[in-house]
Amino acid sequence: MSIGKSGKNPYTLSNISLKFGVTDSRKILTYSLQPAEQSFISQVFTESRDITDADVQMVNLEWNELIKKASSKRERRHILTENIVGASGQIGTQNKLIKYNTKEGTIKNGILLHRDFGKEGEADTALLPISEAYPIISKLDLDDFFADHKLSFRAKRISDNYYQVYLNKKDLYPAIIDEKLRKLLRRESGQSQDELPDFVQNAGDMTGALHIENLQAFLNRLDAFQVQYLGKARELEDWEIENETDWKAQTKQKKGNFKYQLGRAYGQGSNPTIGFVSYEEPNAEYQFGTVIYNRPLTDKEKYNYSLIPIFKNVEEPYQDWKTVILQTGIKEDFNAVVDEVRDLPLHEAIETMGYFILNNLHEDGNAEFVFGTYTAQELGRVFYEDTIAQISLIDELINQLQIALK
Repeated sequence: MSIGKSGKNPYTLSNISLKFGVTDSRKILTYSLQPAEQSFISQVFTESRDITDADVQMVNLEWNELIKKASSKRERRHILTENIVGASGQIGTQNKLIKYNTKEGTIKNGILLHRDFGKEGEADTALLPISEAYPIISKLDLDDFFADHKLSFRAKRISDNYYQVYLNKKDLYPAIIDEKLRKLLRRESGQSQDELPDFVQNAGDMTGALHIENLQAFLNRLDAFQVQYLGKARELEDWEIENETDWKAQTKQKKGNFKYQLGRAYGQGSNPTIGFVSYEEPNAEYQFGTVIYNRPLTDKEKYNYSLIPIFKNVEEPYQDWKTVILQTGIKEDFNAVVDEVRDLPLHEAIETMGYFILNNLHEDGNAEFVFGTYTAQELGRVFYEDTIAQISLIDELINQLQIALK
């Protein structure tokens, strides 16, 4: 049994967990005392009524034999060996990192490949957006689990209408604090309708209850955090191929120097230390100066240290935004707003598109920590030129006149 040590009250039901050792490949099962998981514990209690003290002693004595019995069914499997680091991308829900014994008695590391590997007619698989897993998750039986490729996200069916969702605290921290995800969770009893539900810590995961009506919206939002699962491969559409190419090009550009405007006087606690390259003195444009890193800072770092990114031009943050948005459920709204503004006056179209970007951020934090100092008009202009048409000099003149008249 474990009791959480964080939070104001560590003795809440969600902070008290029971861990059960089992003899099959799962090794350990963990359930908290929160109402959504109490049915499992009740079943264990019911089944345990007839166990005697002698039975308990025999389990301790025969544990290894019980494990052997549970794993007595043999099968032929493939293990990927040698350069484990180079092949680490293969590790996921189907391919698992393991230790194994050789006939000579030595212990080695390897990646246990999925059961269908090497079989004739093996189905092609690919990493797909988690939003496409809705048909699978919606058909889970009671107490069944679904997990993404990296085991960062899991969903367990706890009733006909509800799922328990688990997000790894380390891997998906930006998603855990995301308001759009939190508002889809079930509120605790007695919680005000004006308050957003919170994920509750359970060991290394943050968990919450999700109604099936909110499942698709929840998965769509997880797309924004690059959550994927291993599913059946399909032929990519043209726009997806183009978007994948854009994404790879953007990723390559992520190597180099990244400049940020300081939000406070330079010194201890003004900026993160990891990846720091240099500091530039204040000037007329930047009151506290700027700092340069050899890596892009995370959403949390930019927010906590009040560091505003400095881009080469407005195209740079716009392309990052577009690449992420087109991989999420927002892509339909993206296309809709493009169609909507075609018949609007230029200044209205630009403003509409700019505020659409600012209202659908692809990263967490206030807009200035995502897009720097660029305004809705600047972002809307590049959005317009990218998706509708280039703005000519005469169009610009008419636009300025309309703004002046407005």
